[in-house]
Amino acid sequence: MQTAHVAGTTSSTNFPVTPQTLQATNGGGNDAFVALISTTSGGTVTTPLGDYVTYLGGSGNDEGTGVAFDLYGSTYVAGSTKSQNFPLPPLAISTPFQSTLIGTQNAFVSRIGAVQ
Repeated sequence: MQTAHVAGTTSSTNFPVTPQTLQATNGGGNDAFVALISTTSGGTVTTPLGDYVTYLGGSGNDEGTGVAFDLYGSTYVAGSTKSQNFPLPPLAISTPFQSTLIGTQNAFVSRIGAVQ
């Protein structure tokens, strides 16, 4: 099996997100999106547990510009945000370096997926 980790930007309000996704709807304007897509060696798309497509953004314009992954199954997406309400994890999980928008645009790096 091969996997593709993809990040980008969409203004679509009907982007094809997966069930039980991190963010099921566009937060407003442009949102980043993150996808993990698995394929067989023949190129057929599979849908094993763990594949996902999700929005990532708040009410302002947000862009996904980079993606990376680790050996523990987490996907990392980097980009920029102009949202006052960019989605943050609960503080019990992690503490953001900066939890509010300062100025008109900030960078972000978010981890998607749990470390087992």
